[in-house]
Amino acid sequence: MARQQTLGVNMPVSVLRARLGQAVSLSLGVFAATTLPAAAKPVITTFSPANAQDTYPQAINDAGAVVGNYVDSSYNTHGFLRTADGTLSNIDEPNANFVGTDPQAINANGTIAGYWNDHIGAHGFIYAAGKFKSFDVSGDTGGGTFVAGINKSGTVAGYYQDASSVSHGFLRTAHGKITKFDPKNSTLTEVLCINDGGEIAGYYQDGSGAQHGFVRSSTGTITSFDPAHSTGTTATSINGKGIVAGYYMDSKNMAHGFVRDSQGTITTFDEPSDTGGRGTKVQDINDAGAVAGEYGDSGGGIHGYVRSASGSFKSFDVKGETGGTFVNGINKTGKTTGLDVFNFTATQGFVRTP
Repeated sequence: MARQQTLGVNMPVSVLRARLGQAVSLSLGVFAATTLPAAAKPVITTFSPANAQDTYPQAINDAGAVVGNYVDSSYNTHGFLRTADGTLSNIDEPNANFVGTDPQAINANGTIAGYWNDHIGAHGFIYAAGKFKSFDVSGDTGGGTFVAGINKSGTVAGYYQDASSVSHGFLRTAHGKITKFDPKNSTLTEVLCINDGGEIAGYYQDGSGAQHGFVRSSTGTITSFDPAHSTGTTATSINGKGIVAGYYMDSKNMAHGFVRDSQGTITTFDEPSDTGGRGTKVQDINDAGAVAGEYGDSGGGIHGYVRSASGSFKSFDVKGETGGTFVNGINKTGKTTGLDVFNFTATQGFVRTP
């Protein structure tokens, strides 16, 4: 369910630049014996690796492990893993330069996938049991190979860039077989996610420059789609039931969230407090159908939210944030991860436990 287009330092995805550009306890009641205890309140835990000046969590798995990247005080980029108990460790591909290592996804087995950078460009990697497996897609003669997601079988998906810096989709099985693909009439394809069944979603641009969402079945059938009134559709995530989530832009450049079920029915929505110029964006969906992302208010603030499968919303902010709360991932228990901007410029990671 992980997807590449979340906030990060090395992201080539233009949607990410827009995200940064627009923003930059437990208590129990003690009552009479017949009274139930008060419900536990959500707990938000912030974190940053040692020597980090900016931290960018990208994904969370069902065990609560988080992966992402951070920038140190010398402006070098490192990958990180934060386990469910809060232990942080670096993930650095030995051949990476200062642009560094960028984990994008972690599956149920704890295998991590992403890309690393050298003077040539980006290279895909899979990291398990302390060992890296790097690879490049043939025809990758432009910016590189970018891995966006990994499923429980170890199949990864993402996109690569050709000599003209045009992006094309690919998937790579755990045995190393690579399949390249593009939706019909695509002039640019970016894959953002893969589910455990091998279904893939993302977006593409046609010859007119219009952006559309797509889903690719495990057998290779590609279906294009757009919500009504969309001027640009981005499918950011797909869950185990084949439900695709993401957002679209309207004619006023406002974002609106959507979910598309496996039969193709699309439901659109906005966070009820979305009154700003940013709109509502969806970044991830879990197998229960809950989605998570962020929205803007009339004062220019950016807030995180979770929307249940039934359509109820819970919004939240990281205490002390000064530039917005951005949610990048949600797991099956409803834990979310992302980042907040504090001191108006720096970022730190967070995990929210419902």
